[in-house]
Amino acid sequence: MGDIACGDGMPRTAGRILGYLLMSPEPVAFCDLVEVLQISRGGTSENTRFLERHGILERIHHRADRRDFYRIRQDACDAMATRATGRALASVGRLCAFRSRHELSSDQQERIIGVEMFIGTQVSPCPVSLPQPANRQSAHATSSQKSTWK
Repeated sequence: MGDIACGDGMPRTAGRILGYLLMSPEPVAFCDLVEVLQISRGGTSENTRFLERHGILERIHHRADRRDFYRIRQDACDAMATRATGRALASVGRLCAFRSRHELSSDQQERIIGVEMFIGTQVSPCPVSLPQPANRQSAHATSSQKSTWK
């Protein structure tokens, strides 16, 4: 997942966190992300904030536990599609600006317009939202904590 994230313009560590959370049926504690993925606390914090800022994951607070837990947002696919759409539209805008600043032959114009159209076909809304397990509690929660997720 880290390599996929890099190709999508995200930090590799954010992709590793995303991949781990995608495979986890339960919210995962911050300290568990650090330990399991062997990422520094600072790197974990920076990348979870990045994923939160981009609407991909959410922080869960538990009334009886001071630790932060994370899970993938149900609408994460929409957030990722919006991010990809923004990048694609920015690329098309740069190509249009390039065409307007340079004298190009009609053949060159057609090729650049073809690239713009191709990029435009790659932009589409995400048709599904990520399924969420019925039991969205942490595997690390005690039995008395099981019903207190916010």
